[in-house]
Amino acid sequence: MSVPACCFGALALEVSVPLAKSTLARVDAAELADRIADDLARLLHGVEALDLAVAGAAFDPTELLRPGWPIHTALADLIQRAPRAGHSRILGFGAHEGAMPAPLQPDPTLREGPLKLLPFVLSGEVAPIEAISTQIEERLLEKGMAQAALAFFVQKAFNAPLEHVRFLSLDDLLAMTSMQ
Repeated sequence: MSVPACCFGALALEVSVPLAKSTLARVDAAELADRIADDLARLLHGVEALDLAVAGAAFDPTELLRPGWPIHTALADLIQRAPRAGHSRILGFGAHEGAMPAPLQPDPTLREGPLKLLPFVLSGEVAPIEAISTQIEERLLEKGMAQAALAFFVQKAFNAPLEHVRFLSLDDLLAMTSMQ
């Protein structure tokens, strides 16, 4: 198998009050990843053939948009280190005793913002990743609202009311933050 390619995205949570917590336990992160996979399958043709990794942690946009995409890069590294199963994998990385792996721990000083992001990485062969990347840029901003099941799960898991829950590409996120 050749070196996998990756594309990055995020589930954006618009909040009116700070989240009660910024990380999810491992079991909740695994369920979050499954629910995100279901919604992405509705939005992106062929995504089921790719590996998906999700951080069960809510980040401020400034954390995701740092040079080199360190949060997404850490998730991509975790995908590569996870055991292969012979088929696509859905991986949710959560907290153990309240703490995430070091590169995936949100900065507690950035809890107050109105937008929180749950990063995800899709990984696979180059051609399918290129096709999915194109779909992400063409579809997520317009059609990327989360389904009710995912939105309610996220609201319950983070114990906070949410205004909107939607998928974004990193380009969408960059455009949104540059307009603020």
